[in-house]
Amino acid sequence: MSEKVIKFVEIQNLIMNLNVINETSLLKTVVLGQPGSLSEGPPLLEEVYDAKSYHSIKNNICPTKEAVHKEMSAFEKILKKYDVQVFRP
Repeated sequence: MSEKVIKFVEIQNLIMNLNVINETSLLKTVVLGQPGSLSEGPPLLEEVYDAKSYHSIKNNICPTKEAVHKEMSAFEKILKKYDVQVFRP
């Protein structure tokens, strides 16, 4: 399998070259975003651009900022349990 090189720009003003050799190796490093940029309430339907968000808002099943924060923190703990380096902006 040939090596793929992807450039990812702007993780705390760093330029990182990511070398993806295959998609089944152990995960070593991940960038996990922050839920702090979420608004207090759901956005308007006109403001969303993807089908999943549209569906969630239309059916009033949008997760709260607190629920997203709790889920992301739990996910980070699992990643760290398996020695995955986690970058958070």
